Amino acid sequence: MALPGEVSASDAVTIQSVGNTITILPTKTKPKKLFFLGSDGRNYPYLFKGLEDLHLDERIMQFLSIVNTMFTKINQQEQPRFHARHYSVTPLGTRSGLIQWVDGATPLFGLYKRWQQREAVLQAQKAQDSFQQQPVPPVPRPSELYYSRIGPALKAVGLSLDVTRRDWPLSVMKEVLKELMEATPSNLLAKELWCSCTTPSEWWRVTQSYARSTAVMSMVGYIIGLGDRHLDNVLIDMTTGEVVHIDYNVCFEKGKSLRVPEKVPFRMTHNIETALGVTGVEGIFRLSCEQVVQMMRRGRETLLTLLEAFVYDPLVDWTAGGEVGFAGAVYGGGGQQADSKQSKREMERDITRSLFSSRVAEIKVNWFKNRDEMLAVLPQVEEAVEEYLVLQELLCQGEKLQAKLQEEMAFLEGAENHPDHLIVTLEQRYSEHTQLQSRQRTVQEAIQSKLADLDQWISQYQAAFSNLEATQLASLLQDISSPIDLGPPSYVPATAFLQNAGQAHLISQCESLEAELSSLLQQRRGALRGCLEQLHSYATVALLYPRATLLLHRAHQWKAWLEELLRDMTVEHCQHIYRQYEVLFGPQPPAASCQFLSSVELTLQHQVADTNERVLHQAERLKAEGTTAAACEEQLQEIEHCITVFLRENGESGSLSLAGIITSALCTLCRRNLVMEGAAASAGEQLVDLTSRDGAWFLEELCSMIGNVSALATLLQRCPLLPHDLELPAPSATAQAVYLANAVYTCLQELNTNFRQIIFPEALRCMVKGEPTLESMLAELEQLVEQSSDGLGLQGLVDSLQATTGLDHDGHNHCLHISRMLRAQYSELIQPRSIDGPSQDTPKMSAGQMLLVAFDGMFTQLETAFGQLTEKLSSLDVPSAWRKVDVLREARATQLHFFDSLNQRQLMEEVFFLKRLQTIRDFFRLCSSFAQTLSGTCPSAEDLLPTNGPVGLGKPLYRRPSATGSGVAVVSEEQMTRPIKAFTAEFVRQMLMGLPSQALGLALCSTLSALGLDVVTQVEAKDFGAESKVSLDELCKKAVEQSLTSGRVSQLLLNRATVLASSYDTAWKKVDLLRRLDANLEATKASL
Repeated sequence: MALPGEVSASDAVTIQSVGNTITILPTKTKPKKLFFLGSDGRNYPYLFKGLEDLHLDERIMQFLSIVNTMFTKINQQEQPRFHARHYSVTPLGTRSGLIQWVDGATPLFGLYKRWQQREAVLQAQKAQDSFQQQPVPPVPRPSELYYSRIGPALKAVGLSLDVTRRDWPLSVMKEVLKELMEATPSNLLAKELWCSCTTPSEWWRVTQSYARSTAVMSMVGYIIGLGDRHLDNVLIDMTTGEVVHIDYNVCFEKGKSLRVPEKVPFRMTHNIETALGVTGVEGIFRLSCEQVVQMMRRGRETLLTLLEAFVYDPLVDWTAGGEVGFAGAVYGGGGQQADSKQSKREMERDITRSLFSSRVAEIKVNWFKNRDEMLAVLPQVEEAVEEYLVLQELLCQGEKLQAKLQEEMAFLEGAENHPDHLIVTLEQRYSEHTQLQSRQRTVQEAIQSKLADLDQWISQYQAAFSNLEATQLASLLQDISSPIDLGPPSYVPATAFLQNAGQAHLISQCESLEAELSSLLQQRRGALRGCLEQLHSYATVALLYPRATLLLHRAHQWKAWLEELLRDMTVEHCQHIYRQYEVLFGPQPPAASCQFLSSVELTLQHQVADTNERVLHQAERLKAEGTTAAACEEQLQEIEHCITVFLRENGESGSLSLAGIITSALCTLCRRNLVMEGAAASAGEQLVDLTSRDGAWFLEELCSMIGNVSALATLLQRCPLLPHDLELPAPSATAQAVYLANAVYTCLQELNTNFRQIIFPEALRCMVKGEPTLESMLAELEQLVEQSSDGLGLQGLVDSLQATTGLDHDGHNHCLHISRMLRAQYSELIQPRSIDGPSQDTPKMSAGQMLLVAFDGMFTQLETAFGQLTEKLSSLDVPSAWRKVDVLREARATQLHFFDSLNQRQLMEEVFFLKRLQTIRDFFRLCSSFAQTLSGTCPSAEDLLPTNGPVGLGKPLYRRPSATGSGVAVVSEEQMTRPIKAFTAEFVRQMLMGLPSQALGLALCSTLSALGLDVVTQVEAKDFGAESKVSLDELCKKAVEQSLTSGRVSQLLLNRATVLASSYDTAWKKVDLLRRLDANLEATKASL
């Protein structure tokens, strides 16, 4: 069969085969694109189109072929040539046909849509301020674009889209058309033609060919009344510049009768016009149009003859108002036409139904007969299948029986032919087998008996050990240690009777027996007391054993091995268990384990020796003071009594004198406190290791200093002062800020002290013992941190939050949200839970939870105290002139972070909440490492940790034995307390630094104002120079001098007040020193 539409000068090209791939296009009629393999080896693409009659397109193609024939003569003289690009159409009936696929041609709508997509991507990149690759966004369809502009335009003139289109004002539609033309570049097609060419000469040739092809198709379309020329029906070949028109369904002026009538003779938009070149329509386009019309006029007889067939051909509906093809489908035809088509469809439907009914009636008899035959045959088939299955089952059983008999026959034949066959010794082997079975049963019974004994021993030990954990042992020891009162002997009431009866010898016998009984009872009580003391000593150590230690006992090991033997009693398994026994209970333990335990013991001895040395040193230092804290407290109380008498006797003058002296002393302490804070600030991250010349940690010095300040401030509050200005902060309010700063330092000191005295011993005991509730709580905490920290970890969250501290952007919002969510989940974690189920009214806290809650409570107390301090300082209405006092300015300069805003305070609270969690985790990790080291577990080579890396949970700090003899690095008490010290140092450095000095400076300024000195006036009078600050020392001297000058105080009273204040200060410092020495000595003793 010849290929449709292919004409060859030689042999005709036939269809060799059809391609395997068929593409369905996404249009209304779902046309299929397929390939024919020609006999010349080439692939020919075609479009199979159904549900349409293609005879009209075939006639139009014939018309274009005749027009091209008319161009033959002029094409011999003109370049580029005149040519109407067409394609072959082969109708296959009234409802389908084949259309030759036009290769290399691009629809004009594709150019327009690509421009829309480019513009959308560019706008998206500008909106995101990024030039990264963006996905192609959806673009509006032409109808959507038009209605998005015509809608507002109609609304502006008082109309809506519901109004019939023929009633739309022409001026509005023209205005919208102009807007769309201005919004669309006019050089889209021109640029595509230019980009498809490689040389100027090629571009010139393509442009000329495009202009001539446009002219030819425009004039031919005008002659045949071609309409429906939307952008999908106009294609252009970029390589040659030729224009290709498709879909000729709307011909012969049918476009004028559409709902939106087409009144233009052909399509000439600004994009098509721009692509014609600089001359536009007034160049080769106009000349070509004139020449085409002239040639068609000369051959009009031929063309009219061809077109006359359309008058009588039913392919064309000449009824006015009828719409066909794509335009009719899109816009809809007239009402009368629609009614006629509707009636025609109904008629066809009725005809089809009648034909279907008649066909069903024809085949009904045969189908009913077939049904009856099937109903009769199916039961017979079912019976035959069941009979076949029964026979098949019998056959399978027979085959199995035959195979078994053949196997037995072969066995018997072998026994008959071979004298050494196994069946000969069957009786002997069966006898041996029964003997072995009997022995095995005996062994199993012995194992069962031994297992029962082991279970009884283990249960008795566990019961006894549980009694050790209770308080019953201590009460028994107390009872047995107290003397027993036996009362009067039992024979005393009968003494007189026996003597009167002459039986005095019985009395002596009773006395000897009573003495012997008392002696035996005392011996028994002594033996019991010795047993209880030994049991108490054992319990003191045994209660610290890890719970897993019981599993390492011989009884537990034997029980596990015997149970394994019962499950698998083979020779190989018995040998394996024996080898395990030799490893665990050999006469000589492994050398590595011995070396590890010896190293641990040596290290612990060194640590105990160091602790003893510190105890002796601190005891000597306390003894060198030559007094006690109680005596110094009595002396301090006497001085306080003298001060009370002085204030009562001298009235206002005495109060002002003592207040002036205390203010000067506080000013000196404020200077010293600034120096200490400056030293702490310069230490930076090494603040945790900062100590004084006496070896005291920096926190002790700062706490002693702020305690001294607080004591003097309390003494100052006992002195009635002059009425103060209501616009200035009251002395009581500023003194409250000093007390709150002292409370923060007290919380820090209690955090370290209570940790050493309460949390640290209990945590270490629980970790060494292997308290399951604590281990589960720590595991939940680890899981909580891993799940909630968003992969950053606690340190990553802290770094992220601190990196954005003080900035105004929202970069830390994500980390802040994570931290707050972590705080909420952590608070829920440490809440009491119902252990016995939801029916329990008051949930009880486990041992691990109580420890964790107590540990966290100390941090919470510190956070609350610091919040009160910052709120108090923020609430004070401080005059701006006070800010220029040197003490306040220098104190503010030492602050690492400022807490003037609520957001900044909340941010730093979240930072130190994360540091709190990190501190808790680090401490318990070190405790776990110490506990595992004490358990005597010698880590393998793969468990060795790096010397400077983080310590994992449950991993001991261990290093290989070196040549110098140092083997094991046991975590010391100082190392385990270092996380708390590090937290304290970071809190002082980042949060507290500078705030106590500011509080004291404000208290001094308010006190000076209450002493009668106008601080604001003094500051403004001395506000000069580049630094613009005033010395607080000079203000204090000025206040005292002003009081002397005004006569409110006398020099004598000042001298007496100086002696009293100095004595009070000296006595308080002595008491504070002795208290600190006592506390340090007790803490060091507790370490032993």
